[in-house]
Amino acid sequence: LFIVVFGLLVQFVLVKKWWYTSGFIKTRQPVLGKGMFRYYARILFARRSMIIWLVSLLVIVTMKASWPHETLQDFIVRFFYGYPNGNIHPFTWLEQLIYIGIPVYLFAVFLQGWLVKRDWPLYIRMRDKRRLVYAILSLIGLYALVYVLLTFVLIVGGSALFDKKFVVDGGPLLYVLCMKMLEISMLLGLMFLLFVLTNRVTLAFISIIGLFVLNYLPFQWTNFNLAGIGQLARI
Repeated sequence: LFIVVFGLLVQFVLVKKWWYTSGFIKTRQPVLGKGMFRYYARILFARRSMIIWLVSLLVIVTMKASWPHETLQDFIVRFFYGYPNGNIHPFTWLEQLIYIGIPVYLFAVFLQGWLVKRDWPLYIRMRDKRRLVYAILSLIGLYALVYVLLTFVLIVGGSALFDKKFVVDGGPLLYVLCMKMLEISMLLGLMFLLFVLTNRVTLAFISIIGLFVLNYLPFQWTNFNLAGIGQLARI
């Protein structure tokens, strides 16, 4: 309960502090001659967004790392274990929702700020509209990769801080990280698709968060729900 409440409080303070300030997401680099991928990457990976990532993950990892008498691999498994569908502990559910909700929310902010109104003149001038789609989809993969790798680095750092034994099996570790990256990528891709179809960022964001609610249902088909598909409890 403390982890969930504290994590929510930290995210609220960070977003509240910067949400309405000028330059929450900004870039000084012109688009022409630089490429859509590089242009939007500088916006999506803005410093303030990365600070929200880092502080939120630090809170989650530090609180979970306080569990005594476990190895690094035990910590990784516990961090990404999640919950079985239809039999959910509310606080574990909220904890996983916060972890996934951080990149999902910041990506929604990016869509709202740069793809709804601000860059329409740029979009109209583009000869090949597919360039924008390719750039966004490529960024989604990079976004998920960096987020999961940052999580892993902080887990290793937290394990060293709390004196956990450095015991890890490379095969299962790679599988866990790849599955979590795949889950985040698919959720962001689905949100982008809903945004393209509806031109409503809020609706797309609520739809993605709503997928986590489906995991409460005691039906077998919820095992194929994208929300939580990267959790070890689904295996």
